[in-house]
Amino acid sequence: MTAHGVSEPPPSLVTAEQRVIVELLQRAALAETQSQGPDLRVAFRITRYLIEGAIRSGLASAVIADALGVKPDTVRSRRGIDGLLGAEVFARLADITEGDIERWRAAGQIERLGPDLGGTIGYRASSLIAARMNLAASQNPQASHSRLLVARGPIVELDPLDA
Repeated sequence: MTAHGVSEPPPSLVTAEQRVIVELLQRAALAETQSQGPDLRVAFRITRYLIEGAIRSGLASAVIADALGVKPDTVRSRRGIDGLLGAEVFARLADITEGDIERWRAAGQIERLGPDLGGTIGYRASSLIAARMNLAASQNPQASHSRLLVARGPIVELDPLDA
């Protein structure tokens, strides 16, 4: 475990972008295990959105499963919703500032949307993850061999848990 409560990324991960997203997912999963009551439902939803966002941004399901210590079927069952996340939630889990997110919005990398049925005004998880991966690449260009990332896949509007 690192100082932020996450495990070291699996050795198969070599890029800086992959490392930061694995750590983000691990922080979300840790927050989920530490939550109770209504907070557990919210934490579960956040992790679900982040899993889908990571997959849409190019992280393989098997890598996510390995990093979270779960079976690939678990990852497959948790994906599918590219939901909205508030800037404060993502900033906390991604170990960045809300100012970083505002700069991404101002630069046109991400778009603020909402509110969704749950009242969230925020950004698609996939867009936030793609922007975070780009930030990691720009901070450590020698360790990175990727290109500018753009989230892909159809946008699914709502999770039944949000209704």
